Parts: sequence; structure tokens; C-alpha cells
Amino acid sequence: MRIEVDSVILEADNDKEIQEPLKNAYEGRKDLFCLCSLGRPRLYLAKVEDTYVSKRWPHTGHEHDPSCDHYEPKLNPGQGVMGDAITENTDTGEFTLRVNFAFSKALPKGSKSKDDEKKEPVVKQGDAKASNPSFGLQSILSFLWEQARYNRWYPKMEGKRHWGNVSYNLKEAASHITTKGVKLSERMFIAQRLTEKNGRYINAELATFKHSLKNTKGKKTKLGILIDQFNGIGQQGNLFQIYLKNLPNAPIMLTDKSMAGLERKFESQINAFDYGANVIAIAQVGLTDYGDLVYERLGLLVVDSNFLPFYGMHDKELIDQAVAERRRFIKPMRYELNDHISIPGITLIDTEEPIDIFVDASTTDEPFEPVTDDPYRIWQPMNPNGRDLPEAISSDTRIDATSPLESDAQDTSEIDPFDEPVFEPQPEAVVGEDDSGEMELTNTPPVSASA
Repeated sequence: MRIEVDSVILEADNDKEIQEPLKNAYEGRKDLFCLCSLGRPRLYLAKVEDTYVSKRWPHTGHEHDPSCDHYEPKLNPGQGVMGDAITENTDTGEFTLRVNFAFSKALPKGSKSKDDEKKEPVVKQGDAKASNPSFGLQSILSFLWEQARYNRWYPKMEGKRHWGNVSYNLKEAASHITTKGVKLSERMFIAQRLTEKNGRYINAELATFKHSLKNTKGKKTKLGILIDQFNGIGQQGNLFQIYLKNLPNAPIMLTDKSMAGLERKFESQINAFDYGANVIAIAQVGLTDYGDLVYERLGLLVVDSNFLPFYGMHDKELIDQAVAERRRFIKPMRYELNDHISIPGITLIDTEEPIDIFVDASTTDEPFEPVTDDPYRIWQPMNPNGRDLPEAISSDTRIDATSPLESDAQDTSEIDPFDEPVFEPQPEAVVGEDDSGEMELTNTPPVSASA
């Protein structure tokens, strides 16, 4: 990374190597610029606990070079619909999200709480024309996924992603997000990967989360958010249960009425799980007097073996091809956009300029023309001549703002600016295990989604 502060150029692998000059710049309110491109996009400094971190200025991600860690595509249709439901504090680097659901539930009729609040307006999920957009559960999971950078792919990530580091980075992302005046991480439990060594640790974390949901007499019922790998739906007696992979002894209870609505809304995601896909669940839950988790609402995100999200068969085909061809790309996320709204399948970032790849799986002769002002290509899975991706450029052809002119440039052929950024640390609870170290669960309940 190369950044400029007061006409001084700082070079380092990461912010931790240049803490002293960053501290001086933060305290002196100095302007920072990223030297990844000739445009020198602006940065800001945030103090996260005792560490000074450089961050891209809001809405400038597309001004960075695609090889830069600060780069974001100009087109982000899903997040773009959220509008001012996302605010970013350029002093702290924290995000505030406006959500369309409450974290408490009214008491049964006739039991009035002293803390009754006016009901907040709820924006219809997936409505791109909503005048007051806000986050539902699906959008929160999508935003966390982007902040934890699991919608990005570099070839060096192959074989390095598992639920242990995914859950760790989701927790880290949640710790920098506030909803309704409270840190999201304080309302949320993200289950880490269950192994033979850390079962007690997970159970203790779950017990702490449940304790935070315990009801106080005369107060509204508290609700929290839980994230884990979906493990199917079953039935026990008159109740249905949502099973979670790393919490085999803590299913989420729901009624047959709730189950009917859930099956209608998430039919494709549940079918994908039945056919072997990895599905991530985000659930808002309450707690019974006996300590059982109770369903309130749900979001499901289908991901591949590399935890890259996909939204259908041809979407996954495109991602599989890009991974197999060792391409570098970003996967745009739908948030809660309606299915009929077309978004890029991937955005290639190893080309001369970023290129959006749209999937055209139609069988008609009508031309497919996406609504975009950015460079794009059409990928046609059913056309043998329409499946090629734009050619990647060699890594030594980019010039940053500190480089000499191209004719005088030094040989940088051994430097790869697309090297994977370091942002996926291994959580302490699973250190020393191999990447496949998942515990064989003999007490896992049945996982048939059609039960």
C-alpha cells in the first residue's frame, strides 16, 4: 500500500507497520490520499480501539485501482437501493444501519408494557422505489458478507475459507455496525465452527446470548439475531424446527403457520440445501421460559464451497468458471432486490478496467441489454461461443501514482498487485486444526427440508 500524507509518501504492507505517522495524521486532521492510481482518491483515518486504520472515503471505491484493497465497483445495485439507510462515520469508521424491524416484541394482548413505543414504519422488502429504505435481515447478512469481504475472490484464497474464519470475520464486521443506538454485535450471536475441542466454548457463548434474551416481567419480549450454517428443517410433535450446523442442540422452534410462510418465501434456498448447497441462515429469535429459541423472522443466503454467494444455477456456473480460470472478481450481492431486477453475475477486476459480467440464460433471439453505464460483457451459458470471459491483463501493466512514466518504468514482473489481502485471521478457538477439521456429529437431527 502507498498513501500520501502532507506530501510524504508512506509505503507498507498494512496500516500496522506505519502506526506512528498515521497517529500524527489522525491527530492533526491531515488529508490522506491513496496512490494506487493517478487519480489519488481520498482516504480517511479511523481509530479502531488503539489502532489507526486507513479507509476509503465514502462513495469513492470505484476511483481506486481494481488491485487496491479499497476498490469497490461503482455499480452496487443491492446496496445502492438502501440509500441513506447506511451512514458511515468518517471519524470512527463505524456504520449505522436503519432497520425495518424491532428488537423487542409486544406483550400478549392485555399486558401493557411501560416501555411501549410507537411502531416504526416498515419499508416493504425488495421495493427499489421505497421512499424510506431500510434493512431487513437479508440485507444485514448481505452487508456483513461484503464488509467481511466474502464476496471477493482471489486465486490464492483457494482452500483457505471455512466457517471458522468466516464466523470470525462476520463478528469483526458486526462490531463496527450500530442499529437503533446499539452495537449490532451486542444483539447478535454468530456460531463459530463446531469441533471436538470447542463445544464447551460455543455452549457458553450460546448461554450468554440466551441470557440477554431473558424476559423481565412487565417488559416487552426481547429479540436477538443469530447467524449459523443452515442444516435443514424437521418436525417434532406439533412444532417445526430449524436446525443449525454448529448448534445441533439448539434448534429454532416455529409453528406450522410460520413454516408455511417460510417455505413459500425460501423455496429455492431450501431446495438448494436439499441438493447439497451450503446455506447461511440469519434468524431473529426470542426465548421461551424454558430456554428454547423461538422463530421470529429469517433470511437465507446460498453460497458455494468458497462461501461465494450465488443466486441460481447459471450464476453459480459463471462463478465456477471464473474460479477455475483463476480470475479475480467481486460478486455483487442482491440484498433484497426483487428477482426480476438484473444485476451483474460478477465484476472482473483483473482486466484493463473492471468489467461487469451479466448472465443471459434466455432462449430467445431478443438482445439482452442491461441498464448500466459501466463496461460490461454478456455471458451466455447455453451458447458455446458466448461463454468466454474477457482476457485478464498481466499484473505488471498497471501504473500507480508514484510510478514513473510507462516508457521509463522498472521491471515489476515479479510483483503481483493482486496478491490476496490479509483479512481472514484464524480464530483462536480453532487454532491448530486442519482446514477440514469439522466434528462428526452423531446427534445431529434429520435435515430433510421436506419433513
